[in-house]
Amino acid sequence: VHIESGYTAHHTHSTRAFEILEEKNQDLGNSIEEYHPSGSLGWKTWGAWLDCSKLCDGGKKTRHRVCLEAKGISGTCHGPFQETRNCNEQKCPEPHEVCAEENYWVDWSRTLAGQSTVSRCPTNATGFIARRCLMDESGNTAWEDPSFAYCISNEYRKLQVDILEHLSKGHRILAGEGMSRVTTDLLDLSLKRQVYSGDLLASVEILSNITQTFIRASYNPSSEDIQNFVQIVSNLLSEENKEKWVDLQKVRVLV
Repeated sequence: VHIESGYTAHHTHSTRAFEILEEKNQDLGNSIEEYHPSGSLGWKTWGAWLDCSKLCDGGKKTRHRVCLEAKGISGTCHGPFQETRNCNEQKCPEPHEVCAEENYWVDWSRTLAGQSTVSRCPTNATGFIARRCLMDESGNTAWEDPSFAYCISNEYRKLQVDILEHLSKGHRILAGEGMSRVTTDLLDLSLKRQVYSGDLLASVEILSNITQTFIRASYNPSSEDIQNFVQIVSNLLSEENKEKWVDLQKVRVLV
């Protein structure tokens, strides 16, 4: 009887222990569901591709993903955690196929033959300078002269801003009078030597806006306005600006 009672007591305690363990497991399962709702376990989204291991001649790049599993449970995720693919398979250029670094007006970085690079304009202008690396028939590379077609002096940029301010005026007469002042200011600038070829383009744009404003505002320009306009065009076409106009011919090539 003593042994049976002992066994019965032991069996009763063991059964209760298993019940408690099952309750704990159930609680654990519930807590997992709370932190990881149904469908959130498993592979997460692939991360971004890392940089290629080489710039040319074929390299490798990889991306990774994370597996989210419940504590104590494995085998949720199947498949690789990393992917690899080839990149930058183009042939590396030979030394003679590249224009070396150079400081001419500004610093120019190494550039492949046939390609263009850009750099900021000097502090007295906005925009950028463009330059191409050329290769001759013998396979030798050389830098082309920089193009300043995209550089506009700060004085010309200010005139462009002034035009916008005058155009914003609701009264047509005020807009027309504002354009008369812009014409006078542009004449003064055109009498000076244009620093960059981009100044010529800015001048043409300003003249175009002045003309359109006079038309839309039904404003009759004075004889002085007309005389200033003609003189500006004459100044822009002067011989000293010839090289700048030639520089502007590179715009389509460099874009």
